Amino acid sequence: MSQPLEGGRNRLDAFRATLRWASATRRSSKRQLLTPYGLRSLAPSHPDYHTQYFGDLHTRDLAYHQGTVWPWLTGAFIDAWRRVYPDRMEELRPVVTSLGKHLMSACIGSISEIFDAELPYTPRGCCAQAWSVAEALRLVTIISGSTLLDKPA
Repeated sequence: MSQPLEGGRNRLDAFRATLRWASATRRSSKRQLLTPYGLRSLAPSHPDYHTQYFGDLHTRDLAYHQGTVWPWLTGAFIDAWRRVYPDRMEELRPVVTSLGKHLMSACIGSISEIFDAELPYTPRGCCAQAWSVAEALRLVTIISGSTLLDKPA
């Protein structure tokens, strides 16, 4: 039997409400933030959103965390997605494909630090970002169904 909470709701009701909120948040995040190269740092609907990381130092600084796509943020998104939609990991395959192609085309064997927030998602920043590569490899492992990452060393 669930314990009553404030307002007459029980813990089970609160848990269900949290799950509904989490699911809606992940759907919204995928729709507004996920790109073929990672997550945008700000939704396009926000008034401070910048589509490109380009220009003089001041202009670039304004855009750096205002829409710019960060591949390494994909890791947190993957973890959250896998918890809510474990049977829908295939939906993230386009990100794997894009990052895989980028591995072979920009700085060969690496992934850029950031990308512009809109098509054509031009790579920017440093050309070789280790944590971006790490998250891309982790995503490939998860989608391929490997249990390598689930086992302790």
